[in-house]
Amino acid sequence: SGVAGLTAALRLLDSGATVALMDKERRLGGNSAKASSGINGCCPPHSRGDANAADSVEAFANDTARSAKRESGGLIALLASSSASAIEWLQTRTGIDLSRVAQLGGHSYSRTHRPANGMVGAELTFALAREVKRFEKKGALRLLLGCRATALQTDAAGAVVGVAYTDAAGGSASLLATDTVLATGGFANDRSDTSLLEKHRPDLLRFPTTNGPWATGDGMKMAMAIGAGTVDMDRVQVHPTGFLDPADLAAPAKVLCGEMMRGVGGVLLSPEGRRFVDELRPRDKVVEAELATGASEFTLLLNGAMAAEAGRHLEHYAHKGLLVKLQGTPALARWMVASADGADKQTAEQAVARAAAVDAAAAAAVEATLNATLEEYAAAAAAGGDGEADINPDNRMPVLSQQPAAGQDAVLDTSRVVSSIPQGRAGATERWVYPSEQQFYNALVRKGKDDGVDTAAMPSVIAIHNNMNEKGWAEVLEYERLHCDTCDPAKVSLLRFQGRPFELSPKARLKTALGLAPRPFDRHDWTVDRCGTEVRYIIDYYDASASREAGGPLPSLHDPDGVPTILMDVRPAGDTPGELLDRARMVLQKGVVATLREALTPIATSDSTVSAPAAGGAAAEEAAEAAPPPPAVSEAAAVRSACASAMEALSACMQKGSDDAGCMQARMGLTMCIAQQVCSAEADLFHSYKGSADGEGAVAAFNAVESCTARWASRAQGGQQVEAAQ
Repeated sequence: SGVAGLTAALRLLDSGATVALMDKERRLGGNSAKASSGINGCCPPHSRGDANAADSVEAFANDTARSAKRESGGLIALLASSSASAIEWLQTRTGIDLSRVAQLGGHSYSRTHRPANGMVGAELTFALAREVKRFEKKGALRLLLGCRATALQTDAAGAVVGVAYTDAAGGSASLLATDTVLATGGFANDRSDTSLLEKHRPDLLRFPTTNGPWATGDGMKMAMAIGAGTVDMDRVQVHPTGFLDPADLAAPAKVLCGEMMRGVGGVLLSPEGRRFVDELRPRDKVVEAELATGASEFTLLLNGAMAAEAGRHLEHYAHKGLLVKLQGTPALARWMVASADGADKQTAEQAVARAAAVDAAAAAAVEATLNATLEEYAAAAAAGGDGEADINPDNRMPVLSQQPAAGQDAVLDTSRVVSSIPQGRAGATERWVYPSEQQFYNALVRKGKDDGVDTAAMPSVIAIHNNMNEKGWAEVLEYERLHCDTCDPAKVSLLRFQGRPFELSPKARLKTALGLAPRPFDRHDWTVDRCGTEVRYIIDYYDASASREAGGPLPSLHDPDGVPTILMDVRPAGDTPGELLDRARMVLQKGVVATLREALTPIATSDSTVSAPAAGGAAAEEAAEAAPPPPAVSEAAAVRSACASAMEALSACMQKGSDDAGCMQARMGLTMCIAQQVCSAEADLFHSYKGSADGEGAVAAFNAVESCTARWASRAQGGQQVEAAQ
C-alpha cells in the first residue's frame, strides 16, 4: 500500500472504523516510496512566495488538463481544488516536512513540495505507516503483510463482501468486510500471461520500468473479473529519465532519476553533447524529444550549485554509483565517449579511467559541441532566458541570425524561398521556409564548419539544399499515397525534422561495411503528420561523385534531376509493422510483384559458410537478444566471397544512380544472402513464410533479417578497424 492506501486507512481509523490493511509485499510503501521529487499542490500559505504569487487553483487545473490532454473540469478540478488542504492535512497529521517548493515539468509555477532534506516518497510513506501502525495496539488495525489478494468475493446480489487471498505461508484464506477499498496501483511492471500492459500498450513493452515488481494491476484484474468497467487504460506514462546501473545495464527495472534533478536545473544532453529539449516541458514532450534523437542513452548534467540544491537526492544516487563527478568539458567529453563506447558492466570510476584512452577525435567533437551548447545556455540564462527561447522546437536548431558573421568577406543574400512542404499539423496551409544564404552561412560558422567555405559558393549551396529537400518530400509523398484511402496526401505535412549526421542508420551501416557505398555525408529524420498519425522517415544522403560539374547550371527548386551527384535514400523508419509493410508495398508499387517470393528462394552460396547464432524456438528474438563476439575479418571476407554475385548486382545498379525496382530486388537478395551466412535463425524464420498469406508477418520477419545483418555489419566494421589499427 502506497500513499493512497495508507491515507485511506488512516482517515478510516481516525473516524473510528476497524481496518484490515493487506499488502502482498512484506513492507508498506509501494511505488510511493520510490517518489523523490515532491507532491503538487496549490496553494498552501506556507509555500507562497514571489515565484508563485500569481498561481491559482485554476492555473493548476489548466496545467494538469493540458498535460493530460483533457478538459479542466471533473476530477482534475477536484484534484486541484483539494490539493492545498491535502498538503496541510499531511503536514498536520503526520508532521512531515514539506517546506521546499520547486517548479517542475509541465507546471507554470512553483508548486511541487518536498522535504528540506530527504526523499519525499520515503519520508511520506514512513510517516503515514507509523501513524497507521499506532492503531494495531488498540485492536483497530489488522495488518496483513505478504498476503496477496486473488479475488473479490460477492454475495448473491453481486455486492462485494470481502476478498480471497493467499496468506504469507502460501495458504488460501478469505477476509469478509462491509466495505472494500482497492488501492493496488498500476500495471507498468506486468509481464505476465495476463499482462494489462501488453493488452493496452504493447508498444511500451520494449521499455524498462521504474516500477517495483508489485505493479502488476492485481486490483484492476480482480475488479474486471466481477464486471467492473475501465477507463483510460492506455494512459501509461513513460518517464523521461531512469538511471543506467553500470553494473547491470540490461536490468529491466531502472532506478528512477527524479523530476527534481531536472527541476534544479539539470541539462539533458544527447550523446553528441547537444541540448535538445526544455527539460521542464511535460514528461510526454521530453520523451518525444528524446525519441526524436534516435538515441536511447543521455547525459544529465548538473553544476555545483545544482548539485547543492539537489541535496540528499544527489547523495542517494551517488551512493548507488549512478553519478560521477567530473571537472570541465574535456573530462566530460571523454567520459561521454567512453560511456557510449561499449562500457558494459563498468562502475562510474572505471568509466572515468577508461576515458583517458578514448578516441581523441571523437572526444574533441563532443567537447566542441558541449562548449557551444553550454555557452549558448549561459548566454540565454544571463539574458533572463533558459536557452530554449531561441531554439526552434520543430528542428531543435537555434533561430539563425540574418546579420553578417564576424570576419565575413562578402555580403550574402538574406531573402528566403518558400518551400512546397506543408508545415505543422495535417491540413496546414503554411509552408516551410528555407534559410537564406546568410542564415546558412551563420549555421556553418556556429558548427565550426566555415573553414575554407567560399561565400561566393553560397548561392550554389542554397540551390542544392533546397532542391534536395523538395526531392525528399516528393519521395515521402510516394509512400503517403499508399494511404490515400485513409488520408489525402494533399493534407500530409512535415511536423519536424532533425539532422543526425554522425549516426548511421542500420541500412547505411550495412552498405558502408560491405563497401557498396561511402559513408553517408548526412542523415535527416523527418516526422510527418498523416492525418493525425505521426510517421518518422529516414533520409540518407550519399555523395555520388567528387564534386558537381564545374560551371554547371544551378538546379531549380523542383528539378528532379537537378543534383545528380547526390543520392538520397528515403524510406519510413520502420518504427511500426505498418511502416515495414509500407516499404514492402513500395517494392510492389514499383513493379517487383514477385520480390518477396523470389527472396524466399534460397540463394546459392559457396561452401565456406560461417558459424551463426543457434536457432530454436522464437529464434529471431533469441538471436536479436544475443551478443556474439565481433566477427573476425576473415568472416567478413567469407561473406563477401559467398555473396559476391549479389554484391555485384547491387553495386552495378547503384552506380547507375538508380533506385528502381531492380535495385530494391537486388538489395533484398543481398540481404538474404548475408543472412544465410551469419543470421541463420532470422533467415529460417523468413523462409518459413514461403507460401503464407501472412504478408505482414513476412515483412516483420524480413525486418528481423535486416536488423540482424546490420548488427553483424557494425561488428564486422569494428573488426576491420581493429585489424587496421594493429
